[in-house]
Amino acid sequence: MKEFLITGVSGQDGRLMAEALIELGCRVTGTTRSQKKAEISKIARSHSDKVKVISLDPEKASDWQELISQKTFDGIFHFSAQSSVGSSFQDTLENIVSPCFATYAMLEAIRDHSPNTKVILANSTEVFGSHGKLKVKEDTPKKPESPYAVGKANMEAIALFYRYAHGLWVSNVFLSNHESVYRSQKFVTMKIVRGAHDISCKKKSILKLGNLAVVRDWGWAPEYIDAIIALMNMDAPRDIIIATGKSITLQNFAAEIFSFFNLSIKDYVETDSRLLRTSDPNEAYYCIKRAEDVLKWNPKYKGVKVPRKLSSSYLRSIAENV
Repeated sequence: MKEFLITGVSGQDGRLMAEALIELGCRVTGTTRSQKKAEISKIARSHSDKVKVISLDPEKASDWQELISQKTFDGIFHFSAQSSVGSSFQDTLENIVSPCFATYAMLEAIRDHSPNTKVILANSTEVFGSHGKLKVKEDTPKKPESPYAVGKANMEAIALFYRYAHGLWVSNVFLSNHESVYRSQKFVTMKIVRGAHDISCKKKSILKLGNLAVVRDWGWAPEYIDAIIALMNMDAPRDIIIATGKSITLQNFAAEIFSFFNLSIKDYVETDSRLLRTSDPNEAYYCIKRAEDVLKWNPKYKGVKVPRKLSSSYLRSIAENV
């Protein structure tokens, strides 16, 4: 039975990966920064007690040395990180250096104690920035336009150093925006779903959003997890963009959600200038040919199918108290 480590197991991707690996019959250990036993127990229960949850500071080298010296994992999925682009501007330095410290500490411990362990780093398509209507590929020049993106770009460089200088199996997956009901409301997609639902239930009368003209490639997060697992099963490490290949405006995304709840976006959405971010790339498009060819992966949900899926899943999560 294979054994995997998931850092950031309490986040969206960590939780989805844990559920997927459990279904595959794997043993799973998940890490969280929390030092509170009650909180760790809560996370473990959310994974049906099939995940061993431990406390680990990903930026602390001694934590990694202790863990990797005592236990051998077949693979590590590194999801632990601050995941909001907007929030990264609130602490620029922390968001630039934190991914570097964590990546270095982890890979150094693996080099010292478990050089055959595979590692996949959850990177981001944000490192490419905006190239107009050009479909970004893996070899497109990087244009990080936020502290979050700079931190991810630095993380990639460290990964490549350990791959080429020390021969470790380490890959970067450049993930485009990917959604599920496990997202928090600090992400605009879930803010829209919850807002539309509350308006339909007469709990609120208006939803304020920022720039509705931005173009993004939104995907369905569980499908992205499938692609990441497929990469883990490869013999050689690869750096791959995981996206849908179909971008839409935030206006279209929101309109689909409001339509799902039998509402019109023009009646209930207002633009709030305080929510505008001038640093945001206006549009982003991605080529997914490498994911299709190498991983034999092509997502079912893309374009307007994503907000529809998110809306229906949100209603189901309320009923099931997920």
